[in-house]
Amino acid sequence: MGLFYKKYRFQTAWQKEELLERLKAETDTFDRDGTTKTFEGKVLPSGKFVLKSLIDFNARNQFRPDIHFTVTNQNVAVVFQLNPTMKFFIPFLFLFNTGIGLFFYFQLKDPQFLLLIPFILIFMGMMALQFRSKTQKSVQVLERIFEASSEVV
Repeated sequence: MGLFYKKYRFQTAWQKEELLERLKAETDTFDRDGTTKTFEGKVLPSGKFVLKSLIDFNARNQFRPDIHFTVTNQNVAVVFQLNPTMKFFIPFLFLFNTGIGLFFYFQLKDPQFLLLIPFILIFMGMMALQFRSKTQKSVQVLERIFEASSEVV
């Protein structure tokens, strides 16, 4: 799903250990409502881990992107992806809604049911815009944390 996938690379002057400490300071453990931290999850010393953004989200929101980190010396590769449950849900919703619209259109010969198809496309477009917006906010926060510039890969 290219619509819900974004990859960035951060260049910074900090070494891996300092990058992990800076990120750890902004990360809380799972399922803590009311946290003031920016991310949720566990920062691993290996430099490969997944966090979830808490920017404009609460801890139980399923539309939060998963943020996959790979930290090496002075480089951080970050991949934003939609939650695996939502990756399944969105195509299912599209196919189900399209199928229902076409079924009722051919059964009842009523073109009103074809309006379901643009509705789901608008819904998916709104979700893609929200994903892009939340990704961009997370990138800005990560640029601040790492004191780095980012580029889309």
